[in-house]
Amino acid sequence: MADPLIVYYGKGQLNLFTAEGKTIVDLVPADMVINAILAAMVRHGSSGVAGLNIYQIGTSSINPLRFDHLFNHCYEHYLSFPLIDSQGRFVHIERMKLFDTLADISSYLSTGENGRLKKAKDMHILRKLSVTYAPYTNYKGRFDIANAKKMMKRMSRVERSNFTFDVAAIDWRDYIVNGHGWQNVYSFTKAMGEMMIGTTSNDLPTVIVRPTVIGSTIQDPFPVWIQGLRLAPVKNKSHLLNVQKLNDQ
Repeated sequence: MADPLIVYYGKGQLNLFTAEGKTIVDLVPADMVINAILAAMVRHGSSGVAGLNIYQIGTSSINPLRFDHLFNHCYEHYLSFPLIDSQGRFVHIERMKLFDTLADISSYLSTGENGRLKKAKDMHILRKLSVTYAPYTNYKGRFDIANAKKMMKRMSRVERSNFTFDVAAIDWRDYIVNGHGWQNVYSFTKAMGEMMIGTTSNDLPTVIVRPTVIGSTIQDPFPVWIQGLRLAPVKNKSHLLNVQKLNDQ
């Protein structure tokens, strides 16, 4: 998932990173992955034939996106659609600087004027993300999607239109620069679910309830219950014990 890199960059907390600029980011839009899953379920579920079938969905071999291009597109995106900080101000970002190693970043930060230390907004975030993404930031492999392409060819024109996973057709600059929802994955997945319901419900009566921010319960199964102690507005120890007992069941 590339979202943490992109969101931290947009927040101004990550403007240095360890990656070779020409390394390919095998990025795939979430809805195309879901479409491929649905297509595979229809194809093999209806056949009733047992067996393991693998479909790789990737872009590295057919429509590659480089790390430096990814961050250049993100820079353009945030110039037009900047994030807002806790004070209600637009976040100003700089162009991403890429380095081979964390040692190179440390050397960069330690030289020159002291103000250069501000180039790294949060060294903890930088180190954590660099370690997390290390297997991918210098990876030279490519993934073959021949099986997925064959499956797509077997789909009807209407199916390909409604459930496309043609990664070759992605315009990366348009996809990233023109605001394709990096800021809030939660809202994106909810909207995607609603679109799926809307296109498949046909003549069935359908209801969608959209809450704002969900808090703990007012009555059932008992007052102030919520799954997860960290979110529970505990009023006293008895409520805490009730929450713990129910979560442990």
